[in-house]
Amino acid sequence: MTMQSIIGGLTIPHHVEAVIGAPNDLTGYLIDAAAEKVAFIFKIPKSGTITEIGFRTGAVTIADTLKIGLYTVDTSNNPTTTAYGGMVAGTQATPAANTWYNVALGTNCTATADDAAAVVIEFNSYVAGNLRIAALDGSSGSSGNICGFPESKQYTASWANIAARPVFSIKYSDGSYGFIYGCYPVSAVTETAFNSSSTPDERGLKFSIPFPARLSGFWLNYRVTGVTGSADVVLYDSDGTTVLQTHTIDFQKVNAGPRMFYFQFATAQALSKDTFYRLVVKPTTTTSNSFYDFTVNAVAIMDCFEGGQNFHLTTRTDAWAWTDTTTKRPWMGLVLDQFDDGVGGGGGGLLLHNGMTGGING
Repeated sequence: MTMQSIIGGLTIPHHVEAVIGAPNDLTGYLIDAAAEKVAFIFKIPKSGTITEIGFRTGAVTIADTLKIGLYTVDTSNNPTTTAYGGMVAGTQATPAANTWYNVALGTNCTATADDAAAVVIEFNSYVAGNLRIAALDGSSGSSGNICGFPESKQYTASWANIAARPVFSIKYSDGSYGFIYGCYPVSAVTETAFNSSSTPDERGLKFSIPFPARLSGFWLNYRVTGVTGSADVVLYDSDGTTVLQTHTIDFQKVNAGPRMFYFQFATAQALSKDTFYRLVVKPTTTTSNSFYDFTVNAVAIMDCFEGGQNFHLTTRTDAWAWTDTTTKRPWMGLVLDQFDDGVGGGGGGLLLHNGMTGGING
């Protein structure tokens, strides 16, 4: 095995595309008339039988039964009224505000990998509904959809693009959730202000990767709320106590608003395969700063994000025991700049590794 460098490195997970600032806006898009609906256009990630569709509401002024289904798309990339894969839509009665729902299809969908399809959420039989369907915006601005798949759309008098990322999931009959790049099936996004006196006072990412690699840096969505103070970003070994790397953030040298930051360690760190590490933010002063994480409705839905269930939130207070929350993940990630070349020693055989959910992005 020989480690090989890649210029610039690759990130896992990738930062939230199209979001300039804090990824914490799930306000959603209004439907309040019989014909109005929200749709998420995407490519089917794998062949199989789709049994459930997950989605999230925003504010609900008047609850009305919703219909949720999968449909084909036309040459303009808009949803049609033709069911995809033989499905019959499911329904959700009396939707509550800011709630994640997994809706069983009336008839399961036979899906083929790489087909274009649309999740469409609309009123089943409009009475007086007035509510929002969540999509992911950025509080400091968004450049909107940056590719044809996935894409968010809203229908009022006609279909129009929404400048937000899709928030939905598809569940297969084997219990797995499909990974759809650019889709963020979050049930909540939280901004937590904390400092060296907080409980907890360390928050970050517990992770493992299925191959040897080298960590050169990291990214995180972060808000500095004071112009003085500092925080360390610490990489701990598998025991959770041995410090491997530390990078100090001086609050006076970073933009105070919510931003996505990249930082580089002074020296890169070798990572072993299938080994858990912790990369955490540890404030060193009582100046508060904000940390972002998201929640999913079930542990298996974490497989809709790069890295899958092996990337999740870890916290602790005053260097005591760690608490790991497998249904939450911080908005932060790794920059890897070396990988093994898969060539074994001795007989020259090929060294194989397990796959990683969602892959790695440059």
